[in-house]
Amino acid sequence: MEYKSSLSVTETKTYSKGYSININSENQRVFPAFSKNNIAICLSSSDFYAPYCGVLIYSIICHSNLDNNYDIIILERDIQEKNKDRILEMIKNYENISIRFLNMSKLGELLSIKPRGHFSLEGSFKLFLMSEIFVNYLKLIVLDSDLVLEKDIAELFGENIDNYYMAATDDVIMKFLISHNRFTTGLLTNIPASEYISDYLGYGSSDIYLNTGVILMNLERCRRDNLYPKAMQLANTRKYWFLEQDVLNELIGKNTKLLSLKWNLLADNNYGEIISSLKDRIKDEYIDGINDAYIVHFAGEKKPWLNPSLFLADKFYKYARSTPFYEIIQFNLINATALQISQKEIQANAIREVKKPCHPKDKKSRNLFKYIVPSGSKRQLLFNKLCPNNSLRKEVLRESIKKLLREPNRFKHLTYFMGEKLKKYYLPLISSIPGTYKFRNKHNILKLKNSHEGERCFFIGLGPSLKISDLNQLDRECTFAVNSVFKLFEQTTWRPTYYLNQEFIVPDREYRWKKFIEMADKYQKIPNMFFPLCPISKKIMAKYPDAITLPIADDWCRYSISPMRHFSLDCSRIINAAYLSMYSAMQLAVYMGFKEIYLIGVDANYTSVQPHCYDRDEMDKRYFSTQIKADTNTQGINRGFEAMKNALEILPEVRIYNATRGGSLELFPRVNFDDLMMDNEREKQL
Repeated sequence: MEYKSSLSVTETKTYSKGYSININSENQRVFPAFSKNNIAICLSSSDFYAPYCGVLIYSIICHSNLDNNYDIIILERDIQEKNKDRILEMIKNYENISIRFLNMSKLGELLSIKPRGHFSLEGSFKLFLMSEIFVNYLKLIVLDSDLVLEKDIAELFGENIDNYYMAATDDVIMKFLISHNRFTTGLLTNIPASEYISDYLGYGSSDIYLNTGVILMNLERCRRDNLYPKAMQLANTRKYWFLEQDVLNELIGKNTKLLSLKWNLLADNNYGEIISSLKDRIKDEYIDGINDAYIVHFAGEKKPWLNPSLFLADKFYKYARSTPFYEIIQFNLINATALQISQKEIQANAIREVKKPCHPKDKKSRNLFKYIVPSGSKRQLLFNKLCPNNSLRKEVLRESIKKLLREPNRFKHLTYFMGEKLKKYYLPLISSIPGTYKFRNKHNILKLKNSHEGERCFFIGLGPSLKISDLNQLDRECTFAVNSVFKLFEQTTWRPTYYLNQEFIVPDREYRWKKFIEMADKYQKIPNMFFPLCPISKKIMAKYPDAITLPIADDWCRYSISPMRHFSLDCSRIINAAYLSMYSAMQLAVYMGFKEIYLIGVDANYTSVQPHCYDRDEMDKRYFSTQIKADTNTQGINRGFEAMKNALEILPEVRIYNATRGGSLELFPRVNFDDLMMDNEREKQL
């Protein structure tokens, strides 16, 4: 094996198969380990990650070719000598593999970068590769440590990237986050993921975002354009969601060659939902990658060495079992599991300890408890069934009573906390009590089930694209409308078949009720009116005795992406709200048996100038006073439509079409409203 010594480099230890090098300044140079067929590979690792980095290296070894020489450089700052020895032990019988450790602990500029969450400082070391220290390398493969190979890495090295800064794969997890309208976290919070990619990182309308866990870097071009100081300036002055990955996306993402997803298959337990969020081409590519991945990347916080049951974790353990680190990996797994168990036990023990003061000496709490749950009463039998002796539930309740009596600040203890939760989620409690509004209306709701089996209906939005002439054409159609549609009644004789006003759930319900009464009294009665079960239900029922109050639960699926868990198929039991009133109305329509649903006037892009088809009123001025507020409302309704689409994908017999003129809602197939009405007229004539 032919080595070249590194010039101006301090070697702290020479191994039989590699070197440990201290990088003291940017004037140092690192040379390729081999003069021919040098496949340059760079990894970053900490001492904690050394066992998992060792598994990665072993997977490289397993798929290596004797015709190639593999020059592996590990950027580190704290790997212990014994772990370095274990890594080098794996290549002792391979003359065509070299491993060198570059210690970065003296480069203050790199160490000043602030990581967050499960991200480590070592991950940002890849920015250092664009410096002059690697001037003797033209290109180099850069790998994260949380992945394993299933193919010879030399094939990736052979990619032609002369006209690009790097080659990388698209990030399917980011596409999943964008499709579900997630927001940034960490150092930069509460920016919609789509806006972060398009505006903050500068991708514009492009839907590309790169994962840099596996990249092939054109170091020659990066040095020629002096990118290293630019990258360091961005890393130290800008806040990012995903640190060095976002730096590379912003700096060189637009001039990157896209690789097949097989070269960086992101293994995630939510792979089913990821697949459903992808478009056709990349969806097929991701599915092919699952079946035949070249590199499996365990991105995210969940790792196979902490949970062997994760998706594709068997790929990791296939190599881990043959490394000198296998026992350490098992030991770390046992420790992590034991730590989780011990934390739960500590919490349980802490609560058990508070039981002691509740014995006879603590007369106040015991007397109060006996007053609430009298001995021998039915209440005590029910309580014993719900909270058996020595149960955690019973001990928490006893401690709560003790704190209620003893603590001067009563707003911090558990009973107050529980009371606040009950105030917020009162609906599940009161709707389970016979005689409440839900049960009084249940028979009316049951009458609606499958009452329109196989029919079609139209959902009326209030976007600027809606025309009064459109409503006039819908006189003979079954229509659903929500909230402020009554503001259009002065201009048309059309009235919706079904009307749902869900605005009375919100905090300013009294104000909205007054406005509704002022307007609704001027026009003829709507045939079928629905209102939510809410604190002003009595007023609603007194004003409209024939109206039906619905058991609508707000906030139940506002932060969920599960398609069916919150889309109710039994509206007599519960209807779950999600961002927009149409989501609740859609559950009603499906319950009634409609199979074809058309959207009209659903622009899904509020503007502060003209958010609705009617003139701006006081409510619009309050909620759409600025474009920022308008954009926030737009994000909300788009989440609701996304939840609607996900739910109805599992109900293939129900089809939704978008008949809106223009707008930005592209989740449903488009149809032309005028053609639809023309076809309808022809059918009537026939």
